[in-house]
Amino acid sequence: MSENINHSFQVDSVPEQVWKFFWDVHAMARCIPGCEEVTTVEDNKTYKATVRRNMGPFLIRMPLDVTVLESTPPRLFRVQISGKDKKLRSEVHQTVSVGLTDAAPNKTDVEIDIDITLSGLLATLGRNLVRTQIIQAMDEFVYTVHDVLVKRGQEASS
Repeated sequence: MSENINHSFQVDSVPEQVWKFFWDVHAMARCIPGCEEVTTVEDNKTYKATVRRNMGPFLIRMPLDVTVLESTPPRLFRVQISGKDKKLRSEVHQTVSVGLTDAAPNKTDVEIDIDITLSGLLATLGRNLVRTQIIQAMDEFVYTVHDVLVKRGQEASS
């Protein structure tokens, strides 16, 4: 099963600060719903992560390999994420692109594009359930990122 999901939002920070936040891997990982751990293999190139999340009737605990495919500071990065859940005999492969553009003064528009492919038992859940779960996770991520960046902005101005 393949799916493409786009999500955009605006944050009260300049692109350089948003970029810096996204590359603070441990701070960023705390914003990803279900991310239990992240390890840097090679700075700005490869990472390992473990995500635990319910999807429909299943509890997924999946080790992930994250590879940076492209990085154009402070405007665009693309990563490839892949992992396997042996219990569910399922695999996930996704490419995530994040673009940052100047908006109003001290604001940044963030555009996230996700191409995801699921195979195995997870692929049998149905497109609507998977799409709903991914969008819910994106909404949680956006809310947390926005909250963290607002707090960082308040700390910087005090």
